[in-house]
Amino acid sequence: MTAIDEWTRSMRDSLLELERVFEPRFGYPFDPANNFVSEPGSTVDLHGRLPDALVDFYSTVGEVSLPDVHNGYFIHPVQAVLDADETLPARVEDGVGKEVVTFGSDGGGGLFCVAVPDGAVYYLPTGRVDDGVFYGGGDKPSVVATDFAGFLARLLAVVREFAATGSTAGIS
Repeated sequence: MTAIDEWTRSMRDSLLELERVFEPRFGYPFDPANNFVSEPGSTVDLHGRLPDALVDFYSTVGEVSLPDVHNGYFIHPVQAVLDADETLPARVEDGVGKEVVTFGSDGGGGLFCVAVPDGAVYYLPTGRVDDGVFYGGGDKPSVVATDFAGFLARLLAVVREFAATGSTAGIS
């Protein structure tokens, strides 16, 4: 079993726990059709098109949708990442100065991206994006994990904390 397989199993188990406690805690039902980790749907060869960590992830997972966790977290389907036009950042200026691959978002308009080639995962708050370059405009980008595996571990911890307590500091 790979680390991504283990993460997927753990995340699905945590979502089942969240489903169990959600309605009594918040007063409305948890929707597993909208909160999920899906199977991969693409057989496109991703090598050379995405950082290796994302290639490994998308070979096991199709997408992650967690709208009911904190303010929402999403790891976009691989085709959306590949088809990203100039509205999603491919480069971050605003104090970072790196090429990136934007792979996810939160429910508040922030984005998650992997820096190329060092692999650090950045959170980009809402801000100006022109021709695929993030220029910011408010809060500064922040490193949320030194690598994609660290990002996945943080996301899993957020879901576990949210299931256990009903609140979380989130990722930003």
